[in-house]
Amino acid sequence: MPQKRAIVFSLAWAPFESGGEIAPRKIIEMNADIHFDVVTHKFDASWPSFETKNNLSIYRVGWPTKYGYIAGGFVKAVQLSLKHKYDFSWSIMAGYSGCIALWYKIFFSKTPLLLTLQEGDSKEHILNRVRFLRPFFRLLFKKADAVQAISNFLANWGKEMGFTGTPVVIPNGVDVPATLGAPSPAPRTWGSERQVILISNSRLEKKNGLDIVIRALKLLPEKFVFKNAHQGSERENLLTLAKEIGVADRVTLDPVMPHEAAVEYLKQGDIFVRPSRSEGLGASFLEAMALGLPIIGTPVGGIPDFLKDGETGVFCEPENSESFARAVMRLTENPILYDAVRKNAYALMKEKFSWSSVGERMSKLFKTL
Repeated sequence: MPQKRAIVFSLAWAPFESGGEIAPRKIIEMNADIHFDVVTHKFDASWPSFETKNNLSIYRVGWPTKYGYIAGGFVKAVQLSLKHKYDFSWSIMAGYSGCIALWYKIFFSKTPLLLTLQEGDSKEHILNRVRFLRPFFRLLFKKADAVQAISNFLANWGKEMGFTGTPVVIPNGVDVPATLGAPSPAPRTWGSERQVILISNSRLEKKNGLDIVIRALKLLPEKFVFKNAHQGSERENLLTLAKEIGVADRVTLDPVMPHEAAVEYLKQGDIFVRPSRSEGLGASFLEAMALGLPIIGTPVGGIPDFLKDGETGVFCEPENSESFARAVMRLTENPILYDAVRKNAYALMKEKFSWSSVGERMSKLFKTL
């Protein structure tokens, strides 16, 4: 039997990737019976325009702008469709990639379209960004033959935007160690002088609420410090804030790291923190939970799918540095709670968020297309 073939539209792909791109890459690796042609943006002129390995071919187009990706991506998709018969198309998120996917669906209407929703921005932000193109944006949801969302929050949003079917909720997966690791040192050994590291690998953007963490340091004892490894538009604003309120020596904003290095980076922390303003799901939370780190988050977007207060983590109120500081003290002053939430979180990751579980469910979804 000939190998099945799918065309994939994704704005970003390796070497530039975060949780939203790692998931489809992992899923592709686990579905060797399908060949995937990925049409992605060429963020850097030095990157190769074409790569292939095993069941994956990567076509990079549209340098130097993301808008160039939309036009170039559609042209490339048409060219590829003249060479190959695709069993389905797959759009990773509904933004730039969704524009290409919509055009492709209009011109190749018999090819089923799978739309994956991983958006982390708020609904309002997304709709404001598309502005006068909202009717076309909604048309993408109406044209989709299947919608896969990484959280119940995004599944409901897909229905609101016009998808007439029932979205399938399949979260992003995470590499779960065979045994539960231990943050080092455990809270029982925290002395009055030992630093407590609040850690994150969150993009430096307003939606992730890292300014709340910095403001909370002013309310916490000096042994509490914050470390983050990523890039983003808010870097200078965050450093200025830390300096203005007198906690600059307790804030470290390290450069972005490759995924494997970022996971190792998390292991030096005591608590993973991200008081998000909006969140589709939050792959970094899942990675931290799989490593045995207690987490602090907000009850927004898809976070309640995995964070149950006092069971798998601790909630703080959005936009509230005092609430965040209380959540930190709640964990650090209660070793029993600290240990319980990290063990419960690890068990949840192993049961429902492992790549083997996610890959199997995505394989079944591909077969329905």
